[in-house]
Amino acid sequence: MVRAALLATVLVTVFAASATPRPARAAVPHTVQLGIYVVDITDLDERAGTFTAEFDVVARWQDPQSGFDVEAEGRELRTLMGQAAAAFLDGIWKPALFAVNVVGARDEGHNTVTEAADGTITLRSRMVRAVRAPLDFRHFPFDSQVLPVHIESYLFDADELEIVPFKDFSGFDDTFQMHEWDVRSLTTRSEQRARAQEDGRVYSRLSFLIHIQRLSGYYIWKIMLPMFIIVMVSWIVFWMSGEMLGRRAGVSSTGMLTVIAYQFVIAGSLPRFPYLTVMDYVTLVSLVVIAATMLENLLASRLDEGRRLRLDRYCRVLFPVSYVLGLAVVLVGGRIT
Repeated sequence: MVRAALLATVLVTVFAASATPRPARAAVPHTVQLGIYVVDITDLDERAGTFTAEFDVVARWQDPQSGFDVEAEGRELRTLMGQAAAAFLDGIWKPALFAVNVVGARDEGHNTVTEAADGTITLRSRMVRAVRAPLDFRHFPFDSQVLPVHIESYLFDADELEIVPFKDFSGFDDTFQMHEWDVRSLTTRSEQRARAQEDGRVYSRLSFLIHIQRLSGYYIWKIMLPMFIIVMVSWIVFWMSGEMLGRRAGVSSTGMLTVIAYQFVIAGSLPRFPYLTVMDYVTLVSLVVIAATMLENLLASRLDEGRRLRLDRYCRVLFPVSYVLGLAVVLVGGRIT
């Protein structure tokens, strides 16, 4: 018996369960071809780890009890829509598919069913779904993400039903674009998965994986570049006299507070995760360099004029070189790994 929690998930699934009797186990599992055509992704909630997408879904399978005589019908295909399609589906065997990681439903269009003379059933559905996606921000803002849609049967296990990709019907709409993201590809992955609430049964799963790459230009030009300039401006203290300790400290403190403000702006748009991103490391390197500048100011104020000048000249080279090397390690390493 399907549990109540699973039934709640089924209410937002792609296809309803069949009202017809469960067929006897075959020597080989029934095969269902499944394809997803991505029309649009209207929202990617990075804090919640979900995305909302509009899909065209096509499933095709063979039903031995369906089909008709071509000569009697005068055609090879019958197409049903709306209530006629729903009534037809209520009377035949269906694969009882559902999206495992769907978290809600906003809208769903009418189904279209095509029945071939040999009993091949093709079901098309247009739907909008909110889908859970595990996002990894370690390389932010140079990160790539994979948005998955996992499809299983909630009724038939892998010995009864196998879900395979519908190669002729998978891809993206020609006008499909995502704000802030470059859509790379749509791939599929077939596997068998066990469920915690089942005892030893495994189910065929077909996953559609949408690969996207963040467009990092905004973060480079609007956040990173100004941050680099602020850090470099803080180095003017190395050309200021030792008697101007107050002004030297003021320049360094202003740079420190500005970088911290940038960090708060960035953190406000991302979830709280227990690891540092590339942007966090860039900010951390910038803060360390400015903090070192403040320490140099304090040390310079305690030295005589000759030793202070030598220290400032040394820091005019040491600080830029150290900062560039630190950024190179963070940025190059973050984009390669």
